[in-house]
Amino acid sequence: LLCKPRDLRVTELLKAASNEDFSLKPKFGGYSIDYPDVFFVNITKDIIFFIYDDRGCEVIAHDFKRIRHLYEKYHDWVEEYK
Repeated sequence: LLCKPRDLRVTELLKAASNEDFSLKPKFGGYSIDYPDVFFVNITKDIIFFIYDDRGCEVIAHDFKRIRHLYEKYHDWVEEYK
């Protein structure tokens, strides 16, 4: 879906992804493994953000330099870069 951030209810999407393992709302689909994965893709910066559940997320970039500041700021939270 090609859209602008203002076209989405980003907060609701993030909450739904985080709530999938709990009886909280909003949520995508329930206690099934079939709920959708939602990827936020910034095509201008070549960055992908994917929150997989309440435990964490992935931030992926075509060029590591674009997200290096995240590794530096949140180094205690980030798995070792390989």
